[in-house]
Amino acid sequence: MCDLIDIVYWLSDFISELVIFNSLSSAYERYVAMGDNKFKKGMDFIALKTLFGVASALMYIVWALIFNSGLGILLVVISFFIGSIIPDIYYKLRYYKNNTDIVDDLLRAVIIINNSFRANRGVEQALNDVIERLDGPLKREFVKVKNDLRLGIDLSTAFRRMKNKTQVFFSPQNDHI
Repeated sequence: MCDLIDIVYWLSDFISELVIFNSLSSAYERYVAMGDNKFKKGMDFIALKTLFGVASALMYIVWALIFNSGLGILLVVISFFIGSIIPDIYYKLRYYKNNTDIVDDLLRAVIIINNSFRANRGVEQALNDVIERLDGPLKREFVKVKNDLRLGIDLSTAFRRMKNKTQVFFSPQNDHI
């Protein structure tokens, strides 16, 4: 039996062939950047919205047939629209929570790094302290910085990469959804 994620991926591949949705999918890329979901591209979120809309419209149709009420096309469209909004609300709330977690953890990370440097520890020890004491999305970014340093990337480039990744969360251009 197919998994819901597989259906979303299949529908996403199908929808991506339609050019009209490509510009809309870029608005959902910020949810991909959160990193803790199974979606790989913005088009996956459009496919999820479509599935929820179709499921909501089908539930209305079944309800109308069971209770022998009139089946209105306008109500089918409204139920599709309401169903397609549900994923937007869910991911908007998760995005907001993720942003507040990053902002809260950022101050804690700066304090931890400052205390580590005051104790004459090196950069790697300071990063280890931050990774050990933080939880959430910012901890994952510091782990990536530490891994970048192990790969031989210099400190400024590693932190610039972290800034570019976390800047997606704070970008004002993504606030229109």
